[in-house]
Amino acid sequence: MKNTLIIILSSLLLCGCLRSSSGPRTTPATESVKGQLIGLAQLVDAGNATPEAAWVSRYWARAHGDYDAVIAATDPQKVDAAKAWMGDKATFRARSQTEFASFKGIQILARKNLASDRVELKYQFAFGKGPTRQETKIVEMVKIEGAWKSGQTRVYDASWDDGSQPEPQQAAPATVVGTGALMNWQMALSIFKKSGAFIGQDKGEEAKAELSAGATNLPAPYSNMASQFLARLESTLKQSPGKSDPRQRKTLSQLCGELHAYEAALRLSVPAGGGSSTVEARDEREFAWRLFESGDVPAALNEYRRKLAEEQVDTWQDYYKEQIRLIEQRPANLTNVQFAIKFVQEHYLKGFEEKADVFGALQELTRVLPFARSPREGASVCQFLIKCLERLDDTAGREAWEDKLLSDLKADSEACAQVYLERGLRAMEKEAFVPALSSFHKVCTEYADTEAYGDAQFSVGVVLQQQQKYDDAVAEFDKLFPSKVNDYAVNPESSDDCKNYRFRAALRISGCYEAKKDFARALEYTELARDRYKFISYCKSCMEKTKESVEKRITQLKEALSKSTP
Repeated sequence: MKNTLIIILSSLLLCGCLRSSSGPRTTPATESVKGQLIGLAQLVDAGNATPEAAWVSRYWARAHGDYDAVIAATDPQKVDAAKAWMGDKATFRARSQTEFASFKGIQILARKNLASDRVELKYQFAFGKGPTRQETKIVEMVKIEGAWKSGQTRVYDASWDDGSQPEPQQAAPATVVGTGALMNWQMALSIFKKSGAFIGQDKGEEAKAELSAGATNLPAPYSNMASQFLARLESTLKQSPGKSDPRQRKTLSQLCGELHAYEAALRLSVPAGGGSSTVEARDEREFAWRLFESGDVPAALNEYRRKLAEEQVDTWQDYYKEQIRLIEQRPANLTNVQFAIKFVQEHYLKGFEEKADVFGALQELTRVLPFARSPREGASVCQFLIKCLERLDDTAGREAWEDKLLSDLKADSEACAQVYLERGLRAMEKEAFVPALSSFHKVCTEYADTEAYGDAQFSVGVVLQQQQKYDDAVAEFDKLFPSKVNDYAVNPESSDDCKNYRFRAALRISGCYEAKKDFARALEYTELARDRYKFISYCKSCMEKTKESVEKRITQLKEALSKSTP
């Protein structure tokens, strides 16, 4: 059995999971690159297994100033010409950052098959912060050892269209993204992946240099992430400089996985010589995950099926079944927004094999965003992106996406109201009461028919109560009683129970009157909370504790009223 496993894993090394940089390379985004308009935030490393994917990947490398990746994606016969316009590495990186700061998008419009290993693509791209520079060109793509690489580009001429086939066009809504903080996470991920690839190639100094540059140049919070990765790499290399040390390889493999350099992680965890460490690597929880993320879908499916067959715990069995179902159905659902969101929830953010992979979630969400068929679908993706960036503490990115949602998806009042509500709650938490009230009032006046109204109106009262403006607070809480708010509404994405707006408002009003020493009114509203605006919960013990708390408060208020009465 042990020998069989070694043979299987050696085959994986040779045939799929660890492709060399010169051979064909796929990523989860490879098959999704067709004729859609791709904005800056949708640019991804799509591999090089198709001409379209290879051309988009080259743009992705250019956007990140990755000199080596651009050269690797170029036809060897055209490399000298490429180097002539690229200049040296430092010049190329600086120019790319400036140029792509105004990148509007790229769209592959048509394809012409010239031979089995030669294809031409007609594509359109645009740059410009002011007047937009938009051009249509032709690029020759050549297939070398199974991998597509770019050749010469030239200006488009209408005669080219004869014999070409239009790419499947996807109508891109206004949610195609622009520049700035929207893509900070993507620039960070590019540096992390590149440094991980260097680690996998035993190029420790180059990996350290890449992370050091990230620690210096990346915006928060990614600069701090780069610093932490750098410190871990330096510590690991100092402790055990020997390349063959299995403990070091395992530690570096884990680090590469966290850097999203999955091919490098596999290369380090599955040594080419086989041995007992090969079997151990296959038994690691994240092995199937890394196979999938490195682009080897068949091997990943085989591993998940093996794990399912051997697993005894029901929870893990259900998880493996779901991974198999999602991976099998994904190729047919690459443009399905709801499927992509489900994939993000159940794969990237589940946190069973790897820690919750927020970067992976961001990649999948930005990939599928151009395929949104309605403002509601676009808003769903944007809202999920915002939550992911919040998990990374990327304040600038989160606010940039919120601004994008408010600008491009005005028709979705629920999504817009939620943005203003969240901004108000964040400001209130920091005791920044003026901007908090401004955001809450905007929801209450302009989005009164949305689900966010109840939370916003209640929060207005809370802020005024905290400011000891008790009469104003009472007036705001009182607006909830005749409103259409749903006391039984539940937030499905949190552990909160029913909203209980009226119950909570009654108790808040009671608190305001108590602060004013008006114990009679305080008692009146506590009794209203008990008798008219009753607390509702799906938790029996919660119901009992709340009832006891209310009764205790009533007793205390009666005592206070008795003492204050002559």
